[in-house]
Amino acid sequence: MPSNEAYNDVVEARARLAVLMLDPKNSLLEKYVALGGAASDLEEIRDQGLKAQALNVMQTVAIGAGVGSTEELGKKFLAVQVEYSNVMAAVQAARLDLKRKGASDILLATIDKILVNEAQHVIAAIRGEKGLKREAKRSMSMEAIRAEIEKDAVALGLLKEAHAVLGDRKVTTDRLKKLADGARSLSGKLGERIAKKGAAKDSTTAEHDAVGKQAERWVASRRLLGKVGRQDQTVADALQGAAK
Repeated sequence: MPSNEAYNDVVEARARLAVLMLDPKNSLLEKYVALGGAASDLEEIRDQGLKAQALNVMQTVAIGAGVGSTEELGKKFLAVQVEYSNVMAAVQAARLDLKRKGASDILLATIDKILVNEAQHVIAAIRGEKGLKREAKRSMSMEAIRAEIEKDAVALGLLKEAHAVLGDRKVTTDRLKKLADGARSLSGKLGERIAKKGAAKDSTTAEHDAVGKQAERWVASRRLLGKVGRQDQTVADALQGAAK
């Protein structure tokens, strides 16, 4: 779906709702699928929102050494963010498995600390003096988010007591190493300078495309989401911010 719209509060709200519904801590995905929906619907709404966010942010960051364009940098950061979100969703589910298997309070507390930090870095926005400015609630730069992702991936990789259970959820040590390496490869590339004009134009085109694709999937899924909203007040509230 062609679009001339940039990343905005509605795009963010739709991605947040998708993240909520994909969260294994609740039964929202189960309700959505029972009505005829598919997890892939929500994953597309989430991922296109994250892509639009990353490309929007990349218009105001530096193009680091070894990265050919702002769009390329945005895609690299997007891939790390999406993988981080997927890994942490699996870790959240694995925590209950560990608890039921009698894991120590120390291990569970360590995982809880990692998960609390992760919740701050999915998608966040504040209103700046010169328009909508994207940043994490607790972090003042995209570099801080990158560093947090790397730190969490490394921390999970060191939790040997949890490796077997995490592996059952497809969170292997190899996967965690790749996530940490991916985040580390962006170190020093997420600056504060303004991107070159041509690269910013490329990002804008790709950003509009991501917004359009998210909107297309949203329109196709809206009635099913509304039905879930009639069963769950949290979804009903979230739908208000995602409406347009």
